[in-house]
Amino acid sequence: MTILQLAPQNPYPATDGGKVSIWNVSRQFTLAGHTVHAVVYGTKPLKDHGIPNLTIHQVNLSTRNTPWRIAKSLFRSSALFIHKNETEEYRAKVDEVFRNHHIDVIHADHTSMGTLAQWAARKYGVPWGLRLHNVEWIIWQRYCERFPRWHPIRWYTQSQAKKLRWDEADIIRAAPVAFPISEVDKQRAAELAPSTPFVVAPGGVEVPESLLETPEKISDLVIASSWKWVHNVEGLRWFLSEVWPIVRKRLPDATFSVLGIGVPDWVKEYQTVGVRDEGFVEDLFTRLQQSSVYVAPLFVGSGIRFKALEGLGCGLPVVATTVGAEGIEIGEECGLYRRDDAASTAEQIITLLQDGELRSNLRVKASRAVFELYSAKYSVGKMLQAYTELVRQGSL
Repeated sequence: MTILQLAPQNPYPATDGGKVSIWNVSRQFTLAGHTVHAVVYGTKPLKDHGIPNLTIHQVNLSTRNTPWRIAKSLFRSSALFIHKNETEEYRAKVDEVFRNHHIDVIHADHTSMGTLAQWAARKYGVPWGLRLHNVEWIIWQRYCERFPRWHPIRWYTQSQAKKLRWDEADIIRAAPVAFPISEVDKQRAAELAPSTPFVVAPGGVEVPESLLETPEKISDLVIASSWKWVHNVEGLRWFLSEVWPIVRKRLPDATFSVLGIGVPDWVKEYQTVGVRDEGFVEDLFTRLQQSSVYVAPLFVGSGIRFKALEGLGCGLPVVATTVGAEGIEIGEECGLYRRDDAASTAEQIITLLQDGELRSNLRVKASRAVFELYSAKYSVGKMLQAYTELVRQGSL
C-alpha cells in the first residue's frame, strides 16, 4: 500500500515521546513493505532519515499556542487544539501529494489531524483511519483542575476542554476505524463515540533487544523528556522540590540526571545536590542503561508515556505517578511502581537504590514485558490489518 500519514509535527529526529510515537509508526509502515508519504508541520530544515520508501512533505509553519492564537480561540466554537492545524497551507500540501502519487489509505496521526483526513478522504475517495495517541480533552481538564477556581487559566482551559470534548467526539464518530493507544483510552473514546470500530494498538517502542552486560554507571536516577511541554516541567519541579530532598537526606551521594532538549535553566540550581543537566543524548538507550532507576513524575497528561516504556525496555525499574504510568499494563512485579505523593515516591526510590538484587531481578522482567506487550512492530501490525481490510472494502 501507499499510505498518506498526516501528522502535527515532523517526527524526525525523534527527540521526545510525541515524536517517537509518530516516527515508530512511519518506520514500521515502511519495514512492513509499504510506501509512506508523511505531511507534517515544521519550521526546521528537513534532515536525511535514510529510509528510501518514506517521504516527508513539510508545511513550513509553526502551530505553537501563541498569545494571538489563544486570544482568537476565545471567539471560536472549535477548540484551539483542532483549528490551529486546519490551515490552507496544509491542505495545499495534501493536494500536491495526491496530484503526484497514488494513495491507498490515509493515516491520521493524532485527533488534531482527523478533520483534515476526513476532508481528504471525501475529496479523493480514499479510506482513512485515526490514531488516538490520547484522548486530548482529558489533558486540558486535568490541567484546569490544578488552578484555583478564580484563576483565568482555569477558566480558559476548562472552556477549551469542553470544546475539545465535542470536537473529539465528532472526529472519532466520523472515523471508519480508530486505534486507541491503550485500553484506558479505548474506554474514554468509546464514551465519546460508542459506535466507532476501535482496534487497540498499544504504544509501540523500539528498544534494542540486547542489554549491556556491565553498563558504566553515570547516575542513580534518570529522566528523559521534551522540556518544551509545560506539564513535563511542572512534574520535574515537583520531583526536585518535594521528592529529591527526601532521597538525598537518606542517600547523600545519590545522583540524578535530566536528559532532553530544553532542560529548564533553574535545574542548574540543584547541581550542588547531585542533579546533572545532560541535555540531548544521541544514544538514549545506552544512556538509560547507565542509570539504576527511571522516574516519570507527571500530573497532567493522557495516553502513554513513551519514555517510561523505553526506560522499562532498557531494564530500569520505573517510579511514576499514576498519570505518568497511565495506559501501561505492567505492574510492580515487572518494575513499574505507581506513587503519587512525595514520601512514598522517595521511599520506593530509596528501596530500589539500596537493593541491587531487586534491580537485577527486575532488569530482565521489565525489558521482556516491553518487548512482549509494547513492540512498535506489533502495534503497527494491528493498524495495517485494519487498513488492508478498509482498502479491500473501499470504506471512507
